[in-house]
Amino acid sequence: MKNLLALFVFSLLSFQQSAAQNIAYEVIRTQEAPGYFALRVYPGSDLPELEVETVFVENFDSTAERKKFTNLSQSLKNTGLSLLSSTQATELVGSDKHRLVLLGGPVQNRWLQFAPQDYTGLSEQFEMFSLTKLGPVYLSNINAEFGGNVSQVRPDQVPFLDDQSTYFVGQFDKEMKTRVSLSGETPELTVQADGIMDLTTYKPHQADSMLENLWKELTPTNAATIVNPSLWNLKSIVTSSFPFLLGFIGLLLMYLAAKPSKLKTGMIAQMDDIFWHTPIEETPLYQAWEENFPWELTDKELKLTQVAN
Repeated sequence: MKNLLALFVFSLLSFQQSAAQNIAYEVIRTQEAPGYFALRVYPGSDLPELEVETVFVENFDSTAERKKFTNLSQSLKNTGLSLLSSTQATELVGSDKHRLVLLGGPVQNRWLQFAPQDYTGLSEQFEMFSLTKLGPVYLSNINAEFGGNVSQVRPDQVPFLDDQSTYFVGQFDKEMKTRVSLSGETPELTVQADGIMDLTTYKPHQADSMLENLWKELTPTNAATIVNPSLWNLKSIVTSSFPFLLGFIGLLLMYLAAKPSKLKTGMIAQMDDIFWHTPIEETPLYQAWEENFPWELTDKELKLTQVAN
């Protein structure tokens, strides 16, 4: 996916551009309609930078992967950059003051991530990653809303907008101009840009053949959270011990049901005493029945009784 994404972003650098307030964007589409489109969003020329600290997160899911990153992790520490474990980084999730960059771990789309498939020349790869992905930040929590002609847009939200831009990929139904509303946040205000995507005609572009595959790569299941080993260990322990826990609860319930309860025994004895030693005329059931029974019979009812006898 990373190779496809890098090629796609590079291909977008030369296409028609539109500007709306402090957010600029450009769009390409497939030749087929209905089809796929991509909207590249990048900061306008007068949008000031934000003071955001970049934090690297050791997101390794195995000891073997951690060892491969040993030299790079030590280099980051030596240069004074923030390097946290996945457990420590969970406290910064959602913070507008920190940009999380995951090192290793399962592929996801929510945060920036350096997870090379080939570990040879790791330092050189990380240097290229830093140059292309870790530019200055201009906005946080980037959202895009589209008109009714567009559906299935991915991703749902982008945490930060830097100088290398971000993008949204989705499906469109008809060849028509479609409304788009872009928004992002700064510590002081929300920046919004309303514009029009021109999907009326197809213009050949070297990246349009990648749109469908890129959209499929951005499935919602790929939007994973930071791996937290302690949480996964807890989950594993609970899952493996569940049958034993269920059996223990069953045995406990059977024991309580078989053992006489002092409270239960006392209540039954009290009810038996009331039932056997209270005159029937004083019981609530008898009194209610007596109250609703027509004891005063009329002459007509007495005659009917005599005839029946």
